Amino acid sequence: MKRKRKKGEQMPVGMAVFVLVAGIILGSVFTFGMQYWNSDIKREDAIRVEATYEKHIIRSTFSRRKNSGAVVYFTDNDPLYIDSACINDDLREAMDNLTKGTKAIMLVHPNSDTILDMRAGGQSILEFADTMERLSGENSGFLILGIFMYLCAAYAVCSLIRRYAFPKK
Repeated sequence: MKRKRKKGEQMPVGMAVFVLVAGIILGSVFTFGMQYWNSDIKREDAIRVEATYEKHIIRSTFSRRKNSGAVVYFTDNDPLYIDSACINDDLREAMDNLTKGTKAIMLVHPNSDTILDMRAGGQSILEFADTMERLSGENSGFLILGIFMYLCAAYAVCSLIRRYAFPKK
């Protein structure tokens, strides 16, 4: 049977160290990493890529309803990615209608391999302005999550300080 902690009881040392390390690492990735990889850029700062479409895979992590993005494969280029924030039914349908060998013209984020704008087969599959808006919203969410992780790390530090600087008698 699991013992419940009483109010005012200190966090176990192992747990405090884990929360401290995980909080710093995840907090850094969520606040600084995501802000870099999905930073706001102007259309002219994006990298223009022309490639021949081969196939795509829409990856899912938790269930078949929630997507973690799409990987788009090309015959003459490295794979590129569509962020999960941009996946919707319209995009899914447009990607499913693409045929192998179709020439695609894309704008790719310079800090990552994320497709920001995609045109293929005479149709617009992904719009730059819409993608940037969605990535900006995702960045805000990750910033809040990163701050929460830093707060968890700060709580763990306070717990360790209380334990060793002010031991109970």
